[in-house]
Amino acid sequence: MNFPSDYVWQLPFAPSYVASNGLLYCDDAASVLLEFPSNSVSMILTDPPYGVNYRSNAKRTSSSDEIHSPQEGNCIKNDTPIRASMYYSLLIHESQRILRPGGCLCCFAKGGGSDLSFSHYVQLMRRIMEFKQIAVWDRQRLGLGRHYRQCYEFVLVAKKRGAPCKWRGGYGTGNVFRFKRPSGSVFQHPTPKPIELMAHLIEIHSDPGDIILDPFCGHGSTLLAAQATGRRYVGIDIESQHISACEARLERKHDA
Repeated sequence: MNFPSDYVWQLPFAPSYVASNGLLYCDDAASVLLEFPSNSVSMILTDPPYGVNYRSNAKRTSSSDEIHSPQEGNCIKNDTPIRASMYYSLLIHESQRILRPGGCLCCFAKGGGSDLSFSHYVQLMRRIMEFKQIAVWDRQRLGLGRHYRQCYEFVLVAKKRGAPCKWRGGYGTGNVFRFKRPSGSVFQHPTPKPIELMAHLIEIHSDPGDIILDPFCGHGSTLLAAQATGRRYVGIDIESQHISACEARLERKHDA
């Protein structure tokens, strides 16, 4: 196993998947992050719940803090305004501790619409970390809505203070990323991210052999990108079916 032993022995959780280059934990991100070793990862790349009560092929529910089960339509667990705000806050605070100096947090956030919750997360990043950029992922297809249908999402980027930002993007990297959104029906996840996009972010903010953490890993686009680019990874997700799918995808890529 090409992995520091403290990831296995310091955390009071047994990993559900162990590979030579990565670990998966099936647990609540909040629980695992609070126990995670300090100054231990080079980059955190993740797509947390946006707090929009996402339900595919169904109308949105009310904005109350109601938790839906995975069986209640194709929804995202804990995707309520209160829960999402809690997770973002915890993620930003813990990223400042967990990252190595100069390491970056790249965190997806909802783009467009009347909901400006992302601005709160930017202000929190400014207080806790060193805020770098609001980048835009152009999904190259129309999303939800009637007037001004949404076709982009934000990537909020901040770094841990104490060292220069780890950067391999040179002077030719723009702040708009154009990668077509993969089909959810193909990946069996309601909001999949392109592996190519995650690989692009990983390659400009980390070195080969670095450890990439995704606390909301879903079906593993971040982890597959880390594996493909020669990085190590730690993934966390609360949904056992997502972890199982992630394991299967990693094994297929590993054997390919």
